[in-house]
Amino acid sequence: MIIYPAIDLRNGRVVRLQQGRADAETAYSNDPAQVALRWQSEGAQWLHVVNLDGAFGDDSSANARALDAILAAVTIPVQFGGGLRDLTSIEAAFARGVARVVIGTAAVENPQLVSDAIARFGAERIGVGIDARDGMVATRGWRTQSPISNLDLAKQMRARGVTRIVYTDIARDGMMRGIDADAIAQLARAANVRVIASGGVASVDDVRALCAYREIEGVIIGQALYTGAVALREVLNVQCSVFSIQCSGGAMSNLAFAKSFQDLIVYRKARALQQEIFQITRTFPKDETFALVSQIRRASRAIGANIAEAWAKRRYPAHFLSKLTDAEGELFETRHWIGTALDCGYISSEQASALDAQCTEIGRMLGSMMEKAELFAGDEYRVLRDSTAEYLTEY
Repeated sequence: MIIYPAIDLRNGRVVRLQQGRADAETAYSNDPAQVALRWQSEGAQWLHVVNLDGAFGDDSSANARALDAILAAVTIPVQFGGGLRDLTSIEAAFARGVARVVIGTAAVENPQLVSDAIARFGAERIGVGIDARDGMVATRGWRTQSPISNLDLAKQMRARGVTRIVYTDIARDGMMRGIDADAIAQLARAANVRVIASGGVASVDDVRALCAYREIEGVIIGQALYTGAVALREVLNVQCSVFSIQCSGGAMSNLAFAKSFQDLIVYRKARALQQEIFQITRTFPKDETFALVSQIRRASRAIGANIAEAWAKRRYPAHFLSKLTDAEGELFETRHWIGTALDCGYISSEQASALDAQCTEIGRMLGSMMEKAELFAGDEYRVLRDSTAEYLTEY
């Protein structure tokens, strides 16, 4: 279960809407980057950022600047949606540094775009947002009611290769009326997709209810966090109490002690590498190196993002191993782009050597973790207990 604090952007500000109504707006901050840093400092593993102006079809330039500021400020991955209705806008979002995009209106109006996006960027980086009112999908910032049901759309998207749905119950969104965990889980099972739930979280009890369903992999929380009805640390503690590793006989690993993935040594090393790369690439000639900077920043950010996801899936060895494998792949990509930067003369051999040494250390730790995790990956849903928890002791 991953907790996604929501950052909804309108004209560059952080706002919340009730039931998606533009005339029911509450502004919470004029500094989205500071809000993002707050959620990261409190232990958030991901952020969910929405371009409301894009969803409404309005000018999004202020929100684009706000998104850039968020991505420059935080090291955790960002899931982004709102107004993404063609491959160009999706590619631009990835170039900015987002880790995953959510396609909403276009999934109804131009479903081929979903297929094309998955073919180009991969299913793991493409989610589909299904926003429903009374079981029927709404589009265009929830202003237009479509004739398709939430389940029918979910099944159609699954047939196109979608594995993850962001599902919002519009009637509950921003109203803090509680969440219907059972209905969301039924939708996930019927369509054979993973679901990130959104809309209506009012208390930690809602998160506990969602944790009971394996099909629900995350929850987006907005209004409850901004009003103080729930505290992020409290919600994360509930999450940890349900999914934490149980150890006996004093066999406590670094993972078991960690209150969040940010306590893991390997994550801290990955974050340090990313921060150094971000600082170095600030000196690159902007006009000549946009693509290179985007690629090396994306890859270095994704190392830590995958370690964070591995931590979230630590009860399930096969899933845990899969995310570590993804982190290793992004590490390889990072090293490749470091070499390219050296060949092009944008960094010195001393800088390249220092970065490569950091990559080597992170790779050593990931490799050792993966080797040990493979011993337990045969049973996908086996809880890590006793001596099996020890394999992360040094990490």
